[in-house]
Amino acid sequence: MQTRKLGKSDLQITPIGDGAWAIGGSGWHFAWGSQDDNHQRFESLTPRERDVLPLVVSGLLNKQIAAQIGTSVAAGKVHRSQLMRKMGANPLPALVRMAEKLGISCTVL
Repeated sequence: MQTRKLGKSDLQITPIGDGAWAIGGSGWHFAWGSQDDNHQRFESLTPRERDVLPLVVSGLLNKQIAAQIGTSVAAGKVHRSQLMRKMGANPLPALVRMAEKLGISCTVL
């Protein structure tokens, strides 16, 4: 697989297999592909990361997420970071779009 640099910017697009692509720049990236790709990524999450996903996409702060799942803020940040990495979504709006495609509710009561 080969990364292509687009123009003068540091924006790069990379094929990541099976018709899926990743695009990224300075400090951010976003991966997209088939619905199956999103389901495979979701299946790779731990049960705790799956608990954290709807809280993150609902826009809760790390402190609020930690309170909801009953853990420290540091542990909440780790879960959030790991799920963003495993889902291949950065920045947050990319994760929100993935969650919507997977049918994951973005509303927390």
